[in-house]
Amino acid sequence: MIRVCKHVIDFEKILEIIKEQEYNVENCVDRCDICRGEKKPFVIKDEEVLVADSFEEFEKLMKE
Repeated sequence: MIRVCKHVIDFEKILEIIKEQEYNVENCVDRCDICRGEKKPFVIKDEEVLVADSFEEFEKLMKE
């Protein structure tokens, strides 16, 4: 299961990338350091934080 913070950078773009996978949108996933601090695309997948420097890198992470 993938958890997505609704405040993450380019929220809609992230949902487009993960649309084929099972996910849950949450108000906050308690990773404000990434979401608001670093402002990088990220999700939490099976309790592991997957964070990328770019959306291209994020797409590759999600295909693994």
